[in-house]
Amino acid sequence: MSDIVVRRVSDDLDPNEIAALYEAVGWGRREDYAPDDLTTAVRRTTFVFAALDGERLVGLLRALSDGVYVTWVAEVVVHPAHQCRGVGTALMRHLLANAGHTSIYAECLAGALPFLDRLGITEKPTLVACSRRTAG
Repeated sequence: MSDIVVRRVSDDLDPNEIAALYEAVGWGRREDYAPDDLTTAVRRTTFVFAALDGERLVGLLRALSDGVYVTWVAEVVVHPAHQCRGVGTALMRHLLANAGHTSIYAECLAGALPFLDRLGITEKPTLVACSRRTAG
């Protein structure tokens, strides 16, 4: 993690780098992501933190928030070559520094529960995650 820098971003991320990161973690092919759509998604997200190795995007956190009561973590993505090195934790710590005064919600795969738990975001057995697949 020593060479990795985490910073808050708005719309200065290259959408092609985001698509490449998504592809690296198995979230489809980079061709599946329209650059304009990724740019719009980043611009409309309350908190966006990027982990950079030099100029290369190796991690990304996006979270939506009302700034008062609730923050929802939309995604924490770390390139496989940089996983288990503190990058995801650094991204989350930046979010907590900015939104830690709100209730923070996150959906995750079962294997990510220990990661969130270490950050104080614990499983709530009474909550149920629901979703709807987008049309198209």
